[in-house]
Amino acid sequence: MKIKVGMADLNVVLSPGILYTLGLGSCVGIALYDNRTKIAGLAHIMLPSSKAIKNNQNKAKFADTGIEMLIDKMVAKGAIIDNITAKIAGGAQMFTFQNEVSDLLNIGQQNISAVMDVLRDFGI
Repeated sequence: MKIKVGMADLNVVLSPGILYTLGLGSCVGIALYDNRTKIAGLAHIMLPSSKAIKNNQNKAKFADTGIEMLIDKMVAKGAIIDNITAKIAGGAQMFTFQNEVSDLLNIGQQNISAVMDVLRDFGI
């Protein structure tokens, strides 16, 4: 079984299932895997935090809510959080700027930092 995870989306599979995503750019792909139970999860997040956005029901869009949701889905299928490891990809800086505003507009780096913080909070 091969499942595509779209932008602002996530999914979980049992081995030998395959998860994949395309076109990360400034988005970050978070692959989680429990080697003992052979349960894998993949999230394709677009933004670092859901706290700045009102009335958005898509939790998979944000690092803070998407990773938590992915872990919950994996645990519901039998994964053990202490066994989960992570790999991330993406977080590119898509545009260059000539002034100090660039840090504010570098969503890719903000996404990477948020993902790392959330994973650290879960002990992954």
